[in-house]
Amino acid sequence: HLFQGKIIVHPVYPLKQKISKICKTSSGLKIYWSTQKKASGYQIYRKTKNSSWKKIKTISNGKTASFEDRRAK
Repeated sequence: HLFQGKIIVHPVYPLKQKISKICKTSSGLKIYWSTQKKASGYQIYRKTKNSSWKKIKTISNGKTASFEDRRAK
């Protein structure tokens, strides 16, 4: 099954980040983005067709450029 919702990544300072790639893994989906110079971290949000946006992860390292969402299938 493919994930039927949306995922966004926000840098901790207020800019919307674009996802550069999403790959299916054996345990979910791996999300990649390009880091931003001033970012001190990122907030990951998920939305399905039956839900509103919900924060699923806060990453406190601004040099991190990926996250594996193990609940997305």
